[in-house]
Amino acid sequence: MKKLYSILVMIFFCLQFFALVSFGQSSPESLKIDDQKIKESFLKVINDELKALIEWAQSEKNDPKKNLRYSVAGKNWITFYDEYDSVYKYDIQKTNSIVSPYIGGVTFSGHTYMKQGVTEEECLKKEWELLNYKGRDVSSKHPKLIYSYQDGKWILKEKPSLYKKH
Repeated sequence: MKKLYSILVMIFFCLQFFALVSFGQSSPESLKIDDQKIKESFLKVINDELKALIEWAQSEKNDPKKNLRYSVAGKNWITFYDEYDSVYKYDIQKTNSIVSPYIGGVTFSGHTYMKQGVTEEECLKKEWELLNYKGRDVSSKHPKLIYSYQDGKWILKEKPSLYKKH
């Protein structure tokens, strides 16, 4: 009798486990829909971030004194600002984490412009020039922003120092 009871208990728990596993799994179709929603929500976050970056960069351009500094190495005054394109690269990856089932990264492209002069006044009066080194643009690559998807929203996890001002 004890053996029969043990077998029935095991069968009961096995059925519970299989029911939990089969009902807890998502079908491939629902995963695709969820993935599409995740992608759309990430693209909205990216576009909002890009809009904020463009506005911030425009304020830097309009007020060159914000970044005005003396360059000891160049023995001159410099100021600069970044101009962002509406072009960006992004990726979203599924993780094994229950807390953050997705991570996403985005890299914005743009260029850095600068002014330089022997005095502050001379520097501020000059026209903006594309920052380059030995004739090639060195400013078109910007660091990657890293987000994680938690509690139904994208949270910025890593923000390179370049972006910390805005």
